[in-house]
Formats: sequence, structure tokens, C-alpha cells
Amino acid sequence: MEVSFRDLFILIRHNIKIVIAVTFITSCIGIVYALIATPIYKADLYMISTEKSATSLTGGGIQALASQFGIGGDLDMSNSSTIYTKRVAMKILTSREFTLNFLEKNNYYQYLYPKKWDSVNKQWKEDIVIPNHELIIKTMNEIRTLSEDIKTGVLHYSMESPYPDFASEFLNKSVREINENIRSLSIEDGSKNIDYLEEEIGKTNLVQAQNVLSSILQDEKQKLMIANTREDFAFKVIDRSIVPRQKFKPSRRTIAISSFFLGFLASIFYLIIRSFRESEQV
Repeated sequence: MEVSFRDLFILIRHNIKIVIAVTFITSCIGIVYALIATPIYKADLYMISTEKSATSLTGGGIQALASQFGIGGDLDMSNSSTIYTKRVAMKILTSREFTLNFLEKNNYYQYLYPKKWDSVNKQWKEDIVIPNHELIIKTMNEIRTLSEDIKTGVLHYSMESPYPDFASEFLNKSVREINENIRSLSIEDGSKNIDYLEEEIGKTNLVQAQNVLSSILQDEKQKLMIANTREDFAFKVIDRSIVPRQKFKPSRRTIAISSFFLGFLASIFYLIIRSFRESEQV
């Protein structure tokens, strides 16, 4: 059955009470939902990577040079400061292992699962279904995002939660911890490399090999010094997260407008179906 705009207008005019009633009911339902729905807040943090391009005497350049003299086999350059690139650091920040350890250590499960977590004893409550690791990570991936502005290189780290203080604290503390973790690993690996290089320098009598090893040693000492003195080792925060006060969602205005149009369209659809059925019966 084809319905022209004129027929539709007449149909609405003859059944205006139904249209008004359905639209009014759905609008009220939408408004009530908007009023009782749990408000969600969004915390934001902006940072940049401290990654620097490797020079001819860093990373693979050193490894290749040392290997010419047969002295690079035990020298682990893969964990030097240059290996912790932006992509690797971003992956560690959102990794399963780091996330789970960070949530438990800081007693944050109480904000993700307030009805299931005993915040006093810091453990799951009894007689409840404990979320598995896959579910926890899925929940985190739904509320946490880490993106990069390709043009500026600025990283946007954000979290949505009914608890604004938690969202802001999580972002700030997780970035500080990942910086400390990567810095500690780099210090440990750098110290091992320095010990190995000093040992190799004492073993060889070749002047050229000693010069190469000395260059590598100086580079490792420089990177170790940076790791010991720079707290923002992997990420430098340029705009730390503050506790959000404005609700991010749901938007009451959007819900009210959407429910109004949904009710109006639903009433029109109902009238068309009813008219179609009545015409079939005739």
C-alpha cells in the first residue's frame, strides 16, 4: 500500500490524540530515564612520548658495530632506553598484566564492581560470581581509551566512570607507575650492559676494539644517567587529569529530544500499520 504525504497528513489529523498520547508517553519515559540514569564522568590526560631517535651509536647501530669485532653476542641492547618506543610504552600501559596488577594493588575493583568487591578486606565478596580476567579487561577497554594525534604526536588518555575521583586518579597514577616501571627496567638493563662492557674492555688488547667498546660504554652510561634522573621516562604529561565535575553522559537534552521523535515516529508507524490492516479487511 502506497501512502502519500497527503494521506499521511490526513491520517495523523484524524488520529491526533493517539499521536499525542504515544509521543507524550515515550517522552516521559525518556525524561524519567535521563533523571534516574547513573551519571558518567570523563577524565582526560594529555601527554607526549619522550622517545628519541637512535643515533649511529645507539640501539642497532651499536649492536652492528660491536658485532664486527665479535663482542656483541652477550650485549643485550634490546632492552636499552631506545627500545622503549612510544608504541611499546603505549602497549604496556594498556596491557592485561599491568592493568590487572594496577587495579588490585590500588584497590580499584571497588569502583569497577562495587557490589562484588569488599573494599575493606580488599577481596571479592563471598557467594558471588567473580569476574574473570577477560571480563575485567573487556570492562576496562570499554571505559578507557588511549589515542594519538598523528599531526602533533600528543597522546590522549581518558577514562569514563560514575566515580570522577577514581577516573582522574587512575589516569595520573597509572602514567606515573608505567614511567617508573620502564625506568627501573632500563636502569637494570643499562647497569648489566655497563658491567659487561667494562669486563670486555679489560679482556681485549685490540686498540680498535677498545675504542668501540669505550664508545658503547659512554653511550650506555649517558642513557643510565638519564634514566636515573628523569622521572617522566616514557611519557611526559603536559596536561594532567583533574577531577571532572561536568557529567559526560547521559545527556538529558539528547534523551528527551530522541524520545520525543521516537514516540512520534512510533505513533505514525502504528497508524500506518493499522490503516493497512483495516484496508485489507475491507
